[in-house]
Amino acid sequence: MSPRPGRSEHRATDREIWRLAVPAFLALVAEPLFLLGDAAVVGRLGTTELAGLGIAAVVLQTAVGLCVFLAYGTTASVARR
Repeated sequence: MSPRPGRSEHRATDREIWRLAVPAFLALVAEPLFLLGDAAVVGRLGTTELAGLGIAAVVLQTAVGLCVFLAYGTTASVARR
């Protein structure tokens, strides 16, 4: 029977998880934050411009969502190879 991992091993694993998770989270959050900033700037130009940005933002966010889905979907296959 193998010994149970110690508390320091758990902490090291937790640090490693956080080291990988924080940049991944920031990468996922970046695009919506950019679109929010764009809306704040373009909103001052007028309603027509803001409507155009709204349509473009939906298209862009959909494309980014599909790319993230493909990236996560293929990660395991790439790692195995």
